Amino acid sequence: MARFRSALPLLILALLASADLAAQSNPRPRPRGIGPEVRVDTLTGDSKPNCPVIAVAPDHSAEVAWSYTRSTPYDTYARHFTPDLTPTDPGQVEIGPAGSPSNPSVVYSLSPVPGGFQAITALIEHFTVLRPYLRRLDASGKPVSPLVPVGNGGLQWLWPGPGGTVYAGTYQASQKRLVVQRYQPDGQPAGPAITVNSRPVDVPSLELAPAGGAGDFVAVWTGFSLARRGAPARQVVRGRVFRHNRPQGQDFDVNVNPGGTAGNFPIFGGLTLAVNPATRGFTAAWTVETGGNAGKIQGRTFDAQGRPASPERSIFGDLSFFVSLAYDDAGNVLALWNTPLTPRSEILGRLFRSDLTPIGVPFEPWSEASGDFNGPICARAVWAGDSWRIAWTAETSKGGPRAVFVRRFTRGTPGS
Repeated sequence: MARFRSALPLLILALLASADLAAQSNPRPRPRGIGPEVRVDTLTGDSKPNCPVIAVAPDHSAEVAWSYTRSTPYDTYARHFTPDLTPTDPGQVEIGPAGSPSNPSVVYSLSPVPGGFQAITALIEHFTVLRPYLRRLDASGKPVSPLVPVGNGGLQWLWPGPGGTVYAGTYQASQKRLVVQRYQPDGQPAGPAITVNSRPVDVPSLELAPAGGAGDFVAVWTGFSLARRGAPARQVVRGRVFRHNRPQGQDFDVNVNPGGTAGNFPIFGGLTLAVNPATRGFTAAWTVETGGNAGKIQGRTFDAQGRPASPERSIFGDLSFFVSLAYDDAGNVLALWNTPLTPRSEILGRLFRSDLTPIGVPFEPWSEASGDFNGPICARAVWAGDSWRIAWTAETSKGGPRAVFVRRFTRGTPGS
């Protein structure tokens, strides 16, 4: 705004000044850092850790995990932290699987389980899953089980389920069908495969989130509808609610504003999903590219039955990626996104009510404690019962060394 002030009349300047004073006396709520961030990874040199995942135990201790797919050691590591983010390990802990330049290791998720945490990892080849694995970590983040293979191959998407179970998704192209299979902690199938979509879909990308009890989950996906006479195939966002591993009604449209036809704008991507643990309602968000380096992040909230609880809203108006959503215990949603087209890559966050109306101003999670790693590229947030934990990866320059950080944040209300 400062670059316009020289052209404003004095009266408007005075009004702006009074508004600034009012804002200082009535600060708009936003999450605020509780102390500086802490560096998580301990490798030096030209290492390039990927985006981290984070989980918080009932005692508010945290576990952060990440992988190396662009530099040695092509493996997955983790590190444990006390509730005040003091590391309990002198260095990062290898949790595997060990990979290679052609078959690096990736980590999909961390989740709290009785007695510790569970990691879902995999070896990949050209972004295709070769074999996923489960691994248990104890309450201090030390591996206490071998790598347990999941299924017999062919899995495309992986998510944690309740009690150490795993949901894995595949796409059956000939039937235009999305299928989810639940696996036990020993990696063996549990129950029959579950068909997700009631309407055929093409070129899908699926997200799933547990929603309370065993067998309860929400599935949301992007893809293309099938062309009909007078109705070309368009990109869609759809969802469906499941209880006890059974669908509740038919799939429904998540987006209101239509997507483009194949190869044409607007193009949907970056789908993210979060479930409110108190109500089992959920929020879905996705990126919308409109061409010419323009776009936005759209979102919409639904109740536990999959009925719309908000209109489709714009969360952020500039082309952005790497959306992360997380609920707190008051039903507010923290959204994080990456803005790669700014002079330097940055992560922004903002707090929203459950209907996606903003209740805070955007903020950056990093501080001067990041040093030369001042280009955040991706982040994850989790609610820890009394405050937020945000983990992110940042780089010194495009293509340069990277580092992983974690930081605590207040709830973000006045006086917090």
